[in-house]
Amino acid sequence: MNRRDEIYSLCAKELSLILEVDQDSIIHSTNFADLGLDSAMAVHFILAVEDKLRIELDPDVLERHTNLDSFCAYLADRL
Repeated sequence: MNRRDEIYSLCAKELSLILEVDQDSIIHSTNFADLGLDSAMAVHFILAVEDKLRIELDPDVLERHTNLDSFCAYLADRL
């Protein structure tokens, strides 16, 4: 598994835990808001990703990267 796939897997897992849905049901191109992620959940998601990847993210990162594809591509570029 390459680094980008590891990031996708980690983020999808964290997102599925927060949304309380099966990880396989998350379509990576769907906007976070359309998945049901509210602002409180978004903060929790960002903090979980920061902790797992040992990276610091801007609080508004999900406003610029509005779906899992974009967010994970951004993370892969940062790491």
